[in-house]
Amino acid sequence: MKEITQPEQMAITSEIANNNLVTKLTPDALRTIFAMCFGRPDSLSKVINRKFKIVPTDLVNLNDKICRSLELRDIVAQATSITIKFSKNRIVSLENWNEFKAFDWQRPETVKYVELRWDFFIQTKLYQLPQRHSLSVKISNDICPLDIFRMMASGSTSENEFERNIALCYVNVDFIHHELADELIHIVTVWADSLPLEDDDNKIWNWCKKQKEIIARFIHCSLPTVFFFCITILLYSRQDSVFVKNNQVLLVFWTLALLNFTITIGKYIATKIYTSLDAYEMYSPFEFSSGDKNHMKELQKKNKKRILMAIGSFVLAFFTNLFCGILTAYFVK
Repeated sequence: MKEITQPEQMAITSEIANNNLVTKLTPDALRTIFAMCFGRPDSLSKVINRKFKIVPTDLVNLNDKICRSLELRDIVAQATSITIKFSKNRIVSLENWNEFKAFDWQRPETVKYVELRWDFFIQTKLYQLPQRHSLSVKISNDICPLDIFRMMASGSTSENEFERNIALCYVNVDFIHHELADELIHIVTVWADSLPLEDDDNKIWNWCKKQKEIIARFIHCSLPTVFFFCITILLYSRQDSVFVKNNQVLLVFWTLALLNFTITIGKYIATKIYTSLDAYEMYSPFEFSSGDKNHMKELQKKNKKRILMAIGSFVLAFFTNLFCGILTAYFVK
């Protein structure tokens, strides 16, 4: 769309005011005039999936960086809001950063997400009126697969909204001035990159949790597969023996019985691994409230037990397969 110069915008505004043209214009004409005066805002968004840890002072630091960038612009008006969702569906809305700094974090609830929003009007040369821009940053806990399934099943969530809900950190800028939008996105990205990461152990077990079905299915199938392979080698190596020739029906019976037993054992071990990994609670970036800190301590204790159970099941499956192999090698000699 061709940009309208400032004198032309002033002439159009004056004509509208003097002749009461608003009542005579069609909706399409009104939208065109609105675009002349205010511009058409675009949106730029970015998903940051870096698994960082965060405390309240980190958000204050981000606000300082954003404010320093905006000080270089011709800001006419500015407003900020901070929305914090705690467990038990409790939501707290703060209107400025002084309220955030004074907020009492000594509370038992855990933080589910924090959404920061900066709204500001910038005077530009292209438009007669100040142009509205907005920056929003949403930081969330890892979303569980059940919540993802619910959003997909509802069918009412748009692609952008779905992406916003599942991202660990979602940044969005509504802008007229594209250079400022790029700058704000860059500031948030650099800030997120400077935050400490979660523990490496958490990364491994978070990955295992996401792949729990594949891991459990592999363990379930590995035991009967290894047993069948070993018994096949054993019988093939002894096919000329008198015992094998005279007891074929008995050998088939015991082979099927033992195969069924290994399937049962494999299912038992796979179930133990699946339940341990499924119960392993995912990463949380927040270290805000007393509830967050207490939750992390309890979580670490529970997760250690779940990890030990999963490792024990892995070891049992490994040694069961190893025993089958050693036994087969012994009788094949």
